[in-house]
Amino acid sequence: MIYVRRLQYILLSAMLFMCGCMAQKHAEEQLDKVKSLAPCHPEAAVKILADMDTIGLSERQKACRTLLHAYICIIHASPVELDAGDMKRCADLFNASVNEDAVKWLIVKAAMAGRQGDVIARIESLKDAEFLALQVNSEFDLAMIYQYLADVYRQGYNGTVSEYYAGKAVEILSRLGCPKQLREAR
Repeated sequence: MIYVRRLQYILLSAMLFMCGCMAQKHAEEQLDKVKSLAPCHPEAAVKILADMDTIGLSERQKACRTLLHAYICIIHASPVELDAGDMKRCADLFNASVNEDAVKWLIVKAAMAGRQGDVIARIESLKDAEFLALQVNSEFDLAMIYQYLADVYRQGYNGTVSEYYAGKAVEILSRLGCPKQLREAR
């Protein structure tokens, strides 16, 4: 009798563990789909983020979800607000990373610095993002970084540098076939 109870407990625990693993895998698949849809289909990407079940997400997945929402809003010129808790959670997870999420985090960080009027912090974040995007071969992010750098230098009255970055953004976006961003870069 005791053995049957133990066996039932072990089977129930194993089933719950497997369900948790499946939920984690499904969340990762959704986040990957959002990353692929973000450049050209932001509405679909935001819908997936909004429909995600956040109860079973790990802390990294929650931070990634927050980051992707902010990133999509920024690259498509929509307003976004991150509170101090969101900023800290993203900073803790993505500052020391070397991946596409870290590139996106630096782009978001640069946008937030720009909104606060801190041009130096914005340029630093964009240059760090540029270096990292080249390392991880993230072409769309690199095009966005060049577009933002062109904008920063245009505002600083350095037309030559602005044209250089705008030209690089147009080149990459043409190659990737992103018409909306290409129009904005020109």
